Amino acid sequence: MPSRRGRTGFDEGGSELSRYVAVLWERRWAVLLMLVLWPTLASLWTQSQPRIYETRASVLIEASVPQVLGSAVQDVIDPTPANYYMMQDFLQTSRKVLTSDTLARRVATRLKLLSSAGFYPAGKLPQSLEEAGEALLNHYTADVVAETRVLLVTARHADPSWAKKIADAVADEFVADAAQSREVVNQRTGEQLADELDRLRKSLHDAELALYEFKSQHDLLTVSMEDRANQVARQIDKYTDALTEVRLRKLQRQSQLTELRKLKELDALHVPVLGNDMPQLLGDLRRTYTEEQRRLAELKTRYQDSHPQVQQQSSKVDQVLRELSREVEVALSASQIRYSEAMSDEQKVLAELQTMKQEGMRLSRLEIEYNKLKRDADSLQKQYNLILNRSKESGMVGRLRLSNIKVLDYARIPKVPVSPRVRVVLALSVMLALLSGVLLALLLDALDRTVKAPQDIETTLGQALLGVIPSFAMDNKGRYPPDLYVAYHPRSTVAEACRAIRTNLMFVGADKTLKTLLLTSSLPREGKTLCCVSLGTVLAKSGARTLIIDCDLRRPRIARAFGLSATSGLTSVLVGEVSLDDAIRSSDVENLLVLPAGPTPPNPAELLNGQHFRTLLEQVGERFDRILIDSPPAVPVTDPAILSTLVDGVVLIVRHGKTPREAAQRATQHVLDVGGHIVGVVLNDIDVSGKGYRSYYGHYSEYKADEPSAQAQ
Repeated sequence: MPSRRGRTGFDEGGSELSRYVAVLWERRWAVLLMLVLWPTLASLWTQSQPRIYETRASVLIEASVPQVLGSAVQDVIDPTPANYYMMQDFLQTSRKVLTSDTLARRVATRLKLLSSAGFYPAGKLPQSLEEAGEALLNHYTADVVAETRVLLVTARHADPSWAKKIADAVADEFVADAAQSREVVNQRTGEQLADELDRLRKSLHDAELALYEFKSQHDLLTVSMEDRANQVARQIDKYTDALTEVRLRKLQRQSQLTELRKLKELDALHVPVLGNDMPQLLGDLRRTYTEEQRRLAELKTRYQDSHPQVQQQSSKVDQVLRELSREVEVALSASQIRYSEAMSDEQKVLAELQTMKQEGMRLSRLEIEYNKLKRDADSLQKQYNLILNRSKESGMVGRLRLSNIKVLDYARIPKVPVSPRVRVVLALSVMLALLSGVLLALLLDALDRTVKAPQDIETTLGQALLGVIPSFAMDNKGRYPPDLYVAYHPRSTVAEACRAIRTNLMFVGADKTLKTLLLTSSLPREGKTLCCVSLGTVLAKSGARTLIIDCDLRRPRIARAFGLSATSGLTSVLVGEVSLDDAIRSSDVENLLVLPAGPTPPNPAELLNGQHFRTLLEQVGERFDRILIDSPPAVPVTDPAILSTLVDGVVLIVRHGKTPREAAQRATQHVLDVGGHIVGVVLNDIDVSGKGYRSYYGHYSEYKADEPSAQAQ
């Protein structure tokens, strides 16, 4: 059956990597060109670049400023970040300050760059300090060391000494700038505190004076407002208690008055004696009256009413009753007087209580004003004390000149240049050359639309691959025709490849014998004649009686390939000029006969499509085991399409790296459109020395093809 190999000549099981390796090997000239071009350019570039030296100085930022005066005394500006994230922000801010234009101009002033021609590569001095600062910024950078509080100042210059000067000057100027900034802030803050202190002193004096005048106007100089309010409160409580007592007494006297009035209006004997405030005489009279009345009742039980003792006792009872009534009248008057006195006392106490309450309300209003003045004075006093203490602390801290920023390490004079890095540049150029070479090779391979691998036969044409024919060197000495290479080199890799194609044809024709085969190609110069002669040679040497018919009536080559005369041939037989036996010629290869094309006719397609040609094929089919027909290309002319309907199978010849895929597809389609049967494709002119094919044809290496075989000779 036909061989099915991968793109590089391996079987389908070959890896994708092998395919790319084969492509790179085939396009190795592109990779080699890049390997020469890029390192050469890199070498020229490094030689043209100036030598740059690099050095570093480091600045340490402490987590806190030393507390010489204790934690109670704080600086005006606390440079200590509160947490980790604020410290990171502070470090990034410091890095920006290091590379700022302001700091660069100060460093330029420190280094006297306006008059230092050695700093500038061209020796041209700047016209202004701004230009010097901009030039300086191109020579250094600042970075934060990860997970530390250290800032690195990296300086670069063509002069090693200048690189050290730049790094050290930037570090010193940064530290000095930080200290100067704090000093300026402290001085400015001290002035502001002094101004604020004067303002507060005046405001405090005015507030205290207003409080004094308020006390003087309201008689509060000897007694405080609080004591005065307490006195009024106590007086109010006292009068309130007195009012309650007077009102109770008033109620008692009012009750007595009411009872006495009832006693006057009713029988005095039937009114009970009330409380301890009732007159004693009234009680005595009532008891006397009761006793006399009892005696009168006893007398009446013994005597008549007219009895003198009864009358005398009755007069005595009446006398006591009159005295009792008179005494009730006197008690009523006294009770009335006492009730009036109680009412008078109530009015007096109530009036005094109202007076005290009004005084309390007046004091409350005064207390509001007093408290407001007192709060203003106290607030101003606190502010004054705070500003006074802060001013003193600021002065002390400013005089100490403490800082949390200092130079950790000064730069060293560099010995070895850091730019250009020759080894790195060359290594990168080699890597770039390899990458660009690989990309160029893959790009060229992608742009190459020719058939260049067995895999293309199956994917592009959809046909089976019968085999491949390796490329070989032609004989320049003229010992044999080039198309008879297989006949003269039977043990060469080309001969073995043809024998492999013969074997594949036997498997393809297992169900139906492929007696008559048409060999064609898509375009000229694809090696179909060579393949036809080589395949006919191996068929004849296998014992099969083989005939090669040259049906390329436009550009015949079979006669020349075998060194035969082209005066008569196929066209002569078809027109009846010679017989078939006279037209068939023998060759140097046993069992291989040849029917040349003969004279070139004006109408090749009509001759091949006529009945005479069909009869000829039937005749040679009875006399030969195998018949190979060499035809013109299938794309330019229609002869192969006509012939494909008259043969058992068509073999399409495709030249490696030369035949476009589109042309091969059109040739295949032309044959299939007329009902032709393509048994397979032969890939011709493959360089087996390439990577992949070498291993595939390695088992043929023992065959020597340097000299023609004795049999062929």
